[in-house]
Amino acid sequence: MIVVVPVDPPWAECASSRLSIADQLDDSAVEALYEASVTDVLNTAHASGGQLLVNYRDGETLPETDRPDDPEAACRDLVEGALGSEEVRFERQVGSTHAARMGNTVTHLLEREDAASVCVVDPLAPLVRRSDVDGVPMKARRDAIVLGSDGAGDVYLAAFTDPIDFEDGFEFPALSTLADRAAATGLPIGFTPMVPRLTTVTGLAATIAGIDARRAAGDPIPESTATAIDRLELDAHVLRSEDSR
Repeated sequence: MIVVVPVDPPWAECASSRLSIADQLDDSAVEALYEASVTDVLNTAHASGGQLLVNYRDGETLPETDRPDDPEAACRDLVEGALGSEEVRFERQVGSTHAARMGNTVTHLLEREDAASVCVVDPLAPLVRRSDVDGVPMKARRDAIVLGSDGAGDVYLAAFTDPIDFEDGFEFPALSTLADRAAATGLPIGFTPMVPRLTTVTGLAATIAGIDARRAAGDPIPESTATAIDRLELDAHVLRSEDSR
């Protein structure tokens, strides 16, 4: 199985569009939270039994920015900071939208490289466990499409043994869209446990609560994300009350 983690440069102009709490944080805080989550997800994916592929965005697909930095170099620096000197496969994303880029990647790996299965993991789901990823190949023996819900209509994980119609497939509501596309082609569908993402205020609050619960139970936590949350003094109760206004 190839485990694909799509990574943007850890820049506020990129991360802000994915973090709904971005308007409550300054740029450095947005970047710190994004980088921390990516670090934890990369470590989980790398520790899994799959082959990690970092799918990076280049300047052609990024939001407009006046940064002189090279986006590929920024992504490589982020990955090196997360994994150290470990050798990691890098591939450039190709496509005009997120759904197109992910669809192109999955289709290429399945059809051109004959991968048995391809698992896309969102870098903003730091609570994902190694067991969530390692359980995919077993499920994929029975189900051609394996989906992991983020609890808000989208997916934090989507795995495939066969390509489908990916047009707008990774856009909200990705969970039902991808399932409908699979069903339309007669492919069996399976599911993994739900994991929240940092993309919504509710998802961030759920992530904070999940970290606190794992700490209380003595379970492993996403260390980088937990440290960033503590430094930014983000509180699940406050976030939940603000989100319900």
